[in-house]
Amino acid sequence: MQELTVAQWDALIGQLDELPAHVKIVVLDIAAGSLSEQTLESLREALQQGNDVERLAALRVVGSMGDAEIIPLLIAILMENNPVLKTAVEDALLQLPREDAANALLAVLDHMELRPKALDILCTMKYYEAIDPLISLAQSEDATVFAPVIITLGKICDPDRYDIPRMLKLYLSSRPGVHRECVERAIAVICEKNPDPDTRADILIEFLKNEKGELTPTILVASLPLLGKVGNQQIADMVLPLFKSAQPDLRRSAIRAICNWPNADYHDVLWIIVKESPTSEYSRWALRAYVRVVTLPSDRPEAETLTMLQMAMQMADNAADKQWCMSRCSTIRTMESVEWIAGYLDDSVLSQTACEALAELAHHRFLREPNKERFDTILAKVEKITKDAKVIESVKKSRLGL
Repeated sequence: MQELTVAQWDALIGQLDELPAHVKIVVLDIAAGSLSEQTLESLREALQQGNDVERLAALRVVGSMGDAEIIPLLIAILMENNPVLKTAVEDALLQLPREDAANALLAVLDHMELRPKALDILCTMKYYEAIDPLISLAQSEDATVFAPVIITLGKICDPDRYDIPRMLKLYLSSRPGVHRECVERAIAVICEKNPDPDTRADILIEFLKNEKGELTPTILVASLPLLGKVGNQQIADMVLPLFKSAQPDLRRSAIRAICNWPNADYHDVLWIIVKESPTSEYSRWALRAYVRVVTLPSDRPEAETLTMLQMAMQMADNAADKQWCMSRCSTIRTMESVEWIAGYLDDSVLSQTACEALAELAHHRFLREPNKERFDTILAKVEKITKDAKVIESVKKSRLGL
């Protein structure tokens, strides 16, 4: 069949509606060798009017045929609530002329329904020409718009002299709060693409300096929280002395930087801030950061990590921070951790968080199975206490050994 002439293909395509469904699918699936307008028209018709199986077959063909004129129809299919077809459309768009497909995707980013999939495809394409349009869109005041766009920028951009300055400009113009934190995370993700931790901050620092090659206090105040997320020795040498700065805004930014540190290298510094800071705001920042970093994967004995969390719980003076400590305890996969969490099942503030943490720990068979009798008792109590249907379902599966 692959040796048919174009004329023979046209004759076959002309009888497509008369063919049995399973034959029609096969014909569409191998039609990529025929580029006649009649074939294309039949594919368009299948995409618009066929059932899902026929449309999937047509989608497999249109990508390999490289016909950019089909792109508007593919974009229209993205509007449909059909996950299977959306995946096939993505595959087709990735095979079509790159610039045509990307420009069509950029044109629909204002449509809320299309934005997530369009961003996914642009990211898969690694379409660098999308960076400037995405940065413009990332300046939106709507978190539902800027948050996914900034995440996409983090995935597309490279840690080089072209992309970092553009992202820094976005960062320095971003609004304090959620918006700025989103940009911070994206830039940190970009910098992590540099395999050498010691040089990850070099380009950042270079482009933050003024014409005299200096980092002014104003720039330091704005950029230290970002630099903290990148976190290497070069930045630590810059940040730690500023804890004693005579300028309150510099001290504040330096503390925020160490609280943003990506690992537990300075957990001891965080603990000192928790215990000794005269400012409750700084102490709370440090406590939450301490709990985050000490529960990251490490070579530290789990019993030691549990002790650290228990100490943090004692220092927590509000419900949110206590719940944070409890939720992070689910990363410590020991029966000592299970028993400690279970002790809070009757606590009016922490019981629901304890239920969630215990349901998470119960997923791990190596922990649950050797301690099945005790686990079942605890999970039975969780099932009675929790108000979360997902936790109930998870607990039931664990008790059944699933």
